[in-house]
Amino acid sequence: MENLAQLKSLYIEDEKSKALVASFNHDQPTVTQLKGLTGSSLAYRAMAAFKNQRDTQLFIFPNKEEAAYFQNDIQSLFDTKEILFFSDSFKKAGHFDRTERTNVLMRTEVVEKLFTRAHAKIGEIIITYPEALIEQVINKETFNEHLVKIKNGEKLDIDFLNELFLAWNFERKDFVEEAGQFSVRGGIVDIFSFSEEHPVRIELFGDEIESIRFFDLDSQLSIKTLDEVTIIPDTHTHFQDEKRQNLLASLPKRTNIWMIDSEVSIDHWKKNGIQIEKKFKEYENRNEEDSVDEFWQNCRNIQDHFTAHDEIMHLIKKRNIIEVGKNNYFKASQCIQFETQPQATFNKNFNMLADVMNNHHKEGYQNFLFAENPKQIQRFYYIFEDMDIDEVHFEPITKTLKEGFTDHDLKVSCYSDHQIFNRYHKYKMRRSFAKSSNATLKILTELTPGDYIVHVDHGVGKYAGIRKMEKEGVVHEMMRIIYGENDNLYVSIQSLHKISKYVGKDGTPPKVHRLGSGVWEKSKAKTKSKVKDIAADLIKLYAKRKAQKGFQYGPDTYLQNQLEASFLFEDTPDQVTATSDVKHDMEQEAPMDRLICGDVGFGKTEVAIRAAAKAVADSKQVAILVP
Repeated sequence: MENLAQLKSLYIEDEKSKALVASFNHDQPTVTQLKGLTGSSLAYRAMAAFKNQRDTQLFIFPNKEEAAYFQNDIQSLFDTKEILFFSDSFKKAGHFDRTERTNVLMRTEVVEKLFTRAHAKIGEIIITYPEALIEQVINKETFNEHLVKIKNGEKLDIDFLNELFLAWNFERKDFVEEAGQFSVRGGIVDIFSFSEEHPVRIELFGDEIESIRFFDLDSQLSIKTLDEVTIIPDTHTHFQDEKRQNLLASLPKRTNIWMIDSEVSIDHWKKNGIQIEKKFKEYENRNEEDSVDEFWQNCRNIQDHFTAHDEIMHLIKKRNIIEVGKNNYFKASQCIQFETQPQATFNKNFNMLADVMNNHHKEGYQNFLFAENPKQIQRFYYIFEDMDIDEVHFEPITKTLKEGFTDHDLKVSCYSDHQIFNRYHKYKMRRSFAKSSNATLKILTELTPGDYIVHVDHGVGKYAGIRKMEKEGVVHEMMRIIYGENDNLYVSIQSLHKISKYVGKDGTPPKVHRLGSGVWEKSKAKTKSKVKDIAADLIKLYAKRKAQKGFQYGPDTYLQNQLEASFLFEDTPDQVTATSDVKHDMEQEAPMDRLICGDVGFGKTEVAIRAAAKAVADSKQVAILVP
């Protein structure tokens, strides 16, 4: 990452970056307009401003999509600091119908960070948009009243904790799957707070806390050991009778507000206010049988939950304002002019790209080529090599960049790979709040008493639910499985990896035998014997194939690299692995024998097209068979 560090250093040390920071005045707020910023250059100027002055920075973009792209750009410039995204709480921005739990979690996380780090020397970077900012948040006093801190070594009353979480509308489950759930299994308490990416597991020895750690929902393995943890409920949907305030009123005194296309955001606030009033009246006049989102059920009046646009503007004017874009609203105290221009349109013309880069190099510019995937960077080298271009001057950076730009002030050109290839680039939002898809836990949620299941050691039985059993003074949760003649087997939930759901042929119910009858062992032994026979035949077959000589394909050509770079979407990690393995097979002397498996829509065809192109490039015909 030396190239990125060098680029960041140029912006941090630049005089215009320092002039911007010098304009901030927290006693008499100022308005500074930034002119001439194009592409993703705003992210670099914002990063430099934060590095030079560690105050909290709030960025208000006209819509959620622009905010998310900027969040991706600026996050790539920080190694450890998390850039906070303050989302609206509804499923679709601007449609105030139903709340989305993932969005509520992101809002709660921002509030938690602001209130718990209020006295930190280093501020926060928060990205938001009009629909998110119009919604109010819980105030600090109420927030502090509705949280619980749990420390290692302290005593913990599980009954009290159970009552508290139920009062906070947490859902008690056998296993936590998403925020707002908790489980108690003997001396183990799992809690998924509304302000954390991962659930926390508390282990007790008697009533004393022995360990606290974050754990992964899928693997159930520990991620990080903690000395203490703070559990926070859903402060957005619940506690609506408590006093609330706008996020702007919750920010530290030393906060700078960046407004991108101010007039557009102000127009959104006005329109949103009208929409919200209309929506509130609809819910007031609804029929009793109508389905209503929990948020609107608890909403008594809109003034306590949403902020009028004139109040938002009043709060904004109390802070230093940095306006960016063409649609400015405020009267500027000063203006800083930047000399940048957007990345040229190359349309996969690599001769033109090489010429532009080399001409910039001759003029003393530094070229930086951005691609998130290192393999994509390698493709550029292959393409230029196959085109017999002697040398192309650029420095690679394996980070994402929404839009390339040339900064004439610093003599820097940044190129985005997806723009060069006309490839669609999608921003990435954090998905860690999503419901777990873990197979071993999922099986419990899918099973109903009477379902057939298979235990790897004891065979097919009938699932009969979860039972609590005490062993040596400790309560354990056990899965009960019924076998032939009502034999019972109790399996600890820690051994779920040995359980799978029975899948029979044509839905025919299986035979269930007694425990210890030996039938399952005989079936396994018979199957193992057949597997050994099949394996022996396969070994002979593959030995013959290995001895044969097939056609050995050559390395990737310029056309191959150009084709692969032209796909609209970036490869997934699995596609990268599969493509690499297929090509490796094709470049060996031995005949290729590989099967690519995957669900519908996961990119198998793209892998096949890559292999087909490689074959055609070596003068071979390709037949593609489809169902």
